[in-house]
Amino acid sequence: MEENYNQFKLFITDLIGKEIPTKQLSSRTNLPWFNRDLKRLCRQKQRRFNRAKRSNRVEDWARYRLHKKRTEKALRQARWDYLNGILQTSLDEHNPKPFWKYIKSKKNESFGIPSLKSNGLMYSESQDKANILNAQFKSVFTKITNKITPHIFGKKIPAIKPLTITLNGVTKLLEKIQVTKAAGPDAVPGRILRELASELAPALHAIFVQTLETGEVPADWKTANVAPIYKKGNKNLAENYRPVSLSCITV
Repeated sequence: MEENYNQFKLFITDLIGKEIPTKQLSSRTNLPWFNRDLKRLCRQKQRRFNRAKRSNRVEDWARYRLHKKRTEKALRQARWDYLNGILQTSLDEHNPKPFWKYIKSKKNESFGIPSLKSNGLMYSESQDKANILNAQFKSVFTKITNKITPHIFGKKIPAIKPLTITLNGVTKLLEKIQVTKAAGPDAVPGRILRELASELAPALHAIFVQTLETGEVPADWKTANVAPIYKKGNKNLAENYRPVSLSCITV
């Protein structure tokens, strides 16, 4: 079963590398509303500025200032049109994520973890901070013991009937995956699972049935990417952070 899931992951990884193109964006013009027309206006503004600087004639400077005002007006209008589109989409689809993503991108904050204090000392190295947070999160979880599970009094709960996993059911679940959800430890994107639901469903169906029959699950399903989220209080204390786990989408 573990080998089958590893082969499934390898197939997805190879598929992404071969079939999905990548593109490196420029950070200077990496604005969602900065389209081709605005780029052309900005290039024209720069050319007019260079011409006016070389000639230093009054009429060239006047043309440059006029074009500069028109470019700035177009940039402002495009930005507001983009924001209005985000708000309208959030209202229509009841999805506030695009709006808050934009707000988060405009806040001048550091999203990293600051130095953490432990045993009276401050630690700034990433490995040290990870160990401090890991120890804090581990300390608040219930430890597993070998004691017998206590008997619960009350009405007897009937046993669960044998479960049946169908191919149609797996396909429907894949088609409902939220593509905005980040991939987990297996690095399998949700968009790939949803777009190729009918093609990938037979392989995942076989893996699900195998796990149900053997009582075992892939190692990736038992792990998660844990991110510390600040709650309140002193940011230099590990107890003021809560863990958020990102598990595999296929779980």
